[in-house]
Amino acid sequence: SVAFCGIANPDGFVRLLHHLNMTIVKTFYLKDHFSYSNKSIFSALDPVHPSEEGDLWITTEKDAVKLENFHEIARKTWFLKMKVIPDPACDEFFIDFLKKIKVK
Repeated sequence: SVAFCGIANPDGFVRLLHHLNMTIVKTFYLKDHFSYSNKSIFSALDPVHPSEEGDLWITTEKDAVKLENFHEIARKTWFLKMKVIPDPACDEFFIDFLKKIKVK
């Protein structure tokens, strides 16, 4: 599989894929908030062509949304859908934080 993403912590994304027992043969780390355009995406992903049969491309849900207009890549790309479950202590932390703020 080929993993690519434009997020702040791409190593964490790839570690998660390995944790899910995915075999990653190539990674592409794009800048966070990468602006996808025809020129940028194809030059960034040039070493491995998405048209090759059998290639599995995987990215983040955030990046998948940006690929809607790039059909050649989008049709071969899977994305990892994640659900964030905050620690229950977060509620207490934020309530305490808000109590400490002085409103003028």
